[in-house]
Amino acid sequence: WSRGLGDVYKRQNNAEYMGNIQMSGATKAARKLLLAANWKSHGSTKDMTDMVNNTLNKITYDHTKLDFLVQPPSIYLQLVSGLLKNKNTQLCAQNHSYYGTGAYTGEVATSQLKDMGIKWTMIGHSERKSYFNETVDIVANKAKMGVDQGLNVILCLGENFMEKKEDLTFSVLETTLNAVKNKITKQQWDKIVIHYEPVWATGTGKVAYPEEAQEVHQTIREWLHDNISTEVAEKTRIIYGGSVNEKNFAKLIEKKDVDGLLIGKVSLTPYLKDIVEGCNAITVSYTHLRAHETREDLVCRLLLEKKK
Repeated sequence: WSRGLGDVYKRQNNAEYMGNIQMSGATKAARKLLLAANWKSHGSTKDMTDMVNNTLNKITYDHTKLDFLVQPPSIYLQLVSGLLKNKNTQLCAQNHSYYGTGAYTGEVATSQLKDMGIKWTMIGHSERKSYFNETVDIVANKAKMGVDQGLNVILCLGENFMEKKEDLTFSVLETTLNAVKNKITKQQWDKIVIHYEPVWATGTGKVAYPEEAQEVHQTIREWLHDNISTEVAEKTRIIYGGSVNEKNFAKLIEKKDVDGLLIGKVSLTPYLKDIVEGCNAITVSYTHLRAHETREDLVCRLLLEKKK
């Protein structure tokens, strides 16, 4: 790892500092879990209809404890919205324009998403950077466009394989975080969800070990603490994405700083139901958290109690 913010890492052995930033499991449970199903540019009208009727409309979850977002291609947002029976399932755009309304052929403005009743949008996905040459400045300006319209914004950031190999992970993340910090107000961080997506794991079948994801998420939270505020660090949801599937989601979601998941390819399959309902079961169990107990502690304790 490139430590970037050297002082942050030096303080990792400072018990008083870490006591401030490492909240108890009960405090972390207050951050509502978020799951997003990114359908990318897949599908047709028939596919959208089948996915909603055969999978989405059969998923049950407690919307007071879990936010569930669906991200169809923009042209299908209204179609999917009309087909959904559970109106607590929310729609999220996969991208929005760098500009407002006007002579910007092919673009979808944030005000237009808002006019359609869309409350969520996403920016900076690795595929936008790889295929459409989106820079850090573009991502930061899109963040401002989104929050200025009152939209909730999923901010994607992550390192590629070479950056990981050269220990540049946090240096890469910090560049995006600083760019966004310079564009939005402290109050507007309430509208930001940070999505850590290691590019080397996106669509590759590889996945960060849960411990790796936790380390990155904790470091991002420390950055928020040092550069924005303690309150923002405690409240901001940091979700993981990168080859999430029905076999690995539970181990990821148990980690104390993993506040949700962005699900790609598998979200187009019936396994999406297993992931959402499995995460819902874990979230509901947070009501059993004891003071200073972590999510992992809770799962182990419940399993032991079950065996007794």
